[in-house]
Amino acid sequence: MAKWLKRLLGTEIKANEEKSDLFPNDRQEFHDDPYPFYEKLRASEPFYRTADGAWVISRYRDNKTALDHPALGNSPSRFSTLSPGKADRYVCANLANNIMPFLDGTPHREQRRAVARIFQKEVKSFTGRLTLLADQAVAGLGEEFNVIEEFAHPFAIKMICEILGIHVEPRLRDWSASFFYLFTKIPTATVRDEVDQHLAEFRNWVHECFQTSKPTGVLAGLADLISADELKEETAIDIVILLFADGLENVDSGIGNALFTFSKHPDQWGKLRGDESLVKSAVNEVLRFESPAQYIARTCLEDFEWEGNQFKKDITVILLLASANRDEQAFPDPARFDITRSPNPHLSFGRGKHSCLGSNLVELELAAILTALRKKFSGFELIGEIKWQNRTGHRWMEEARFRAQLTE
Repeated sequence: MAKWLKRLLGTEIKANEEKSDLFPNDRQEFHDDPYPFYEKLRASEPFYRTADGAWVISRYRDNKTALDHPALGNSPSRFSTLSPGKADRYVCANLANNIMPFLDGTPHREQRRAVARIFQKEVKSFTGRLTLLADQAVAGLGEEFNVIEEFAHPFAIKMICEILGIHVEPRLRDWSASFFYLFTKIPTATVRDEVDQHLAEFRNWVHECFQTSKPTGVLAGLADLISADELKEETAIDIVILLFADGLENVDSGIGNALFTFSKHPDQWGKLRGDESLVKSAVNEVLRFESPAQYIARTCLEDFEWEGNQFKKDITVILLLASANRDEQAFPDPARFDITRSPNPHLSFGRGKHSCLGSNLVELELAAILTALRKKFSGFELIGEIKWQNRTGHRWMEEARFRAQLTE
């Protein structure tokens, strides 16, 4: 690390270099089970400084405050690969500064309002179709299956493609995985170059989708905005990329994490099978207990003090939403999976003006899948060990096979 950056970030960095085991988010053991690390952070270092100067916030009350904090913004730091000053150099930076998760103020508000109107209209009109596709996906399952490859991914990609008005393309999965590097630290220049290549290909492909003579779904709504000079085509293309990636990864990982969790808690599956009215609360508890999105980042817009800690302008603040969801001060017995938990104010989708735009779609899809599964299967058993992806900020399965018991 450059000497000038160390001086800017403060002398605490040296001490935290010696405590890096508190947040080893680049190690596989962390991805296999991050929750003991979160518990230690909440207990000993609720405001933790990483070796590169970022702040890590782990308690529920602090995450809740941070999500609405006026001195924290979404615009990438000038130290980040995604900084606005690098938008002409890297495709990833150019794309990030075009979409609402990285915008603040009026640009964010106007884009979110326009996109939400179009997206939510399509989601509402798709509810009946959603139930049918969920039933078909579950009907095609045998007694043993790879939950991601044979079930969750095919269902999730079909759903989001129909809603957006695009066709299923084999390269979409790799492109989507590269897109999510925008929400975490890009580890090397080689990875950055690969991300840029994938995002450029993704943009070109979506551009071709817009050229169809009669677009449907979200594409049609965005095309109308482009025709009315209310939205630039390049911005519309990047919005489609955002909606697709969020609609794919949050859903297929959410389904995988749900089956994994219920396989470890068969009593809760039995409770759900016995009472369909618990589906909605079961979805919320799955999202609290095993959220696909583990943490998000904000940037300090100015220097400020928080509980005696000095936050410097342009420094990254990591909000451990999954840790907040397991906070003993916010949830009674938080390590217990309980589908009757109420209230359940989890932070898996954030909150406020920057909350996840597609949260209701994720909840609807998980509810439809759980409803279909409870009719067919009396339980699930994990076959062998589960493999988690080594991706910072996410709780994504690499591979997991399950054996299901058919309802008699």
